Amino acid sequence: MGRRASSWLVPMLFALAVAVWGYATVRETVPDGLVMGQPAPDAVLVDLAGRRVRLSDLRGSPMILRFSSRTCAYCYDDFEFLEALQSTYGDGLRVVAIETGAPVDIVRSAVAGRNQSYLVLVDPAGAAAEAYRVQGLPQTYFVSADGRVLGRLLGELSDQDFRAHVAQILRPDGQVLTSLEAEVRAVAQQVRCQECQGLSVWQSQAPSAWEMRDEIRELLLSGLTRQEVLDELVARYGVDVLLSPPARGRLVWAYAIPFALIAIAAVLAVRLGRQGRAAGEEPPPVGEIDPGVEERIRKRLEEYL
Repeated sequence: MGRRASSWLVPMLFALAVAVWGYATVRETVPDGLVMGQPAPDAVLVDLAGRRVRLSDLRGSPMILRFSSRTCAYCYDDFEFLEALQSTYGDGLRVVAIETGAPVDIVRSAVAGRNQSYLVLVDPAGAAAEAYRVQGLPQTYFVSADGRVLGRLLGELSDQDFRAHVAQILRPDGQVLTSLEAEVRAVAQQVRCQECQGLSVWQSQAPSAWEMRDEIRELLLSGLTRQEVLDELVARYGVDVLLSPPARGRLVWAYAIPFALIAIAAVLAVRLGRQGRAAGEEPPPVGEIDPGVEERIRKRLEEYL
């Protein structure tokens, strides 16, 4: 008995060790992402003059925090775009460009004085990017006046429609924002992540899941209800976008067709059998199907399919 136990105990312990190692590795390498609606992380950075600036000292007005890097080969030189953006919103909104992973002198040379009305901060060691759990560059966060992260976009800001995010952080009613995030969560929990297995876009931290949550938020901001947002997503992407496609309304046919075909085949078989007996035909032996009956059933099924 002892030898039998030892023969399977070692493989089980090995499998357990591999599972624990895998879990720890995933926990260390996959960022959790920020929870929308929670306080924005604080960090100490430096401006182009080398002065220390704490992000929490900038609170009091809505902020757009754009993370990028001059060491990023595919990131835009967007300093003029950010200048135009700051001029558009004026004192009602603060634009902050955070350059991570590059020294101050390289960033200063790249900016070349094009930040006349907005702030450029440098994050040389990447501490701020780590605090915000940046998952790719460039990435933009939208922070309310009371210091809560209410939106996020992955990719160049100039290539995206960020108006809904700006409208969200400009609203003075914090309760409305809380309700909006609750609505986003309620809808996102019913939408399937296209990059994950069995996860909703609320649970997933994949870039496509973040984009889908942003799309849901914009639809809700446009005035749609939860169900109307789900209907719109189904219209855009098909029923597979839902984590649990409902078997009702227009979707019920997908579940009913197999049963309907079986019922039709059974009815046809009974009717054709009765017709054969009425015509004096000898019924086929038990366990066999008359070839003529089989052919007629096949043709009828093809008509219904």
